[in-house]
Amino acid sequence: MKNYHKVVLAITSLFLFTYCGDSKPAPAESITILKGNVPTVLAETTASENLIVENQNEGEPKPSSYTATCLEEEEKNPESEDPIIIRTCTYRNYKTITTGTPDFKGRYSYRNSLFKLEKGEYKVIDNSSLFNQRQDDLLKRINEKIKANYLVYLKDPESNECFEGVEPIRDFKINELRIDFEANQLVFHAEFELSGACFNVGGTSIPFKLQEIDPYINK
Repeated sequence: MKNYHKVVLAITSLFLFTYCGDSKPAPAESITILKGNVPTVLAETTASENLIVENQNEGEPKPSSYTATCLEEEEKNPESEDPIIIRTCTYRNYKTITTGTPDFKGRYSYRNSLFKLEKGEYKVIDNSSLFNQRQDDLLKRINEKIKANYLVYLKDPESNECFEGVEPIRDFKINELRIDFEANQLVFHAEFELSGACFNVGGTSIPFKLQEIDPYINK
């Protein structure tokens, strides 16, 4: 009988050692760290969201509001296989219509019209009417960019011959520029009045983000 108890005791000890002796503790520390990080991330996200809401409530337009709505259409051209391109863009109560006409080589020249919505009807206006009393500062910036691009053409060996004998670049007046709205930009176009052989460097375009130029626009 004593031997029987010894056998049972030995089997029980072997069972406990086999199934419990090699067990490993749960990685409680890693779980604790994970749980500790979650509230911090959530707190930061919540703070950021609150900051966005506060900024939007200050009366400032959202960045997405600085976007023009544009529609581009093509018309048959009786003088060329290339179509006439007409792009109409509206931004708030203003609209630009850009008409592109190709020459016999398929190179496009453009003309622009600017309109303002008044009493439910779009009326043609000058460029100067689009801008407020700060337009002189804006025009100065535009002319600086035009001159910078002009100098690039002037120093380029592939285009500098086009500028031989041409009078030095001058400051443009606001109504001498072509302007048109694009998706999120207002673009100013200056013509250098070069010969047809220099078509590719005959002018330059100066884009401004609508969000950047909005303070200069008449409301």
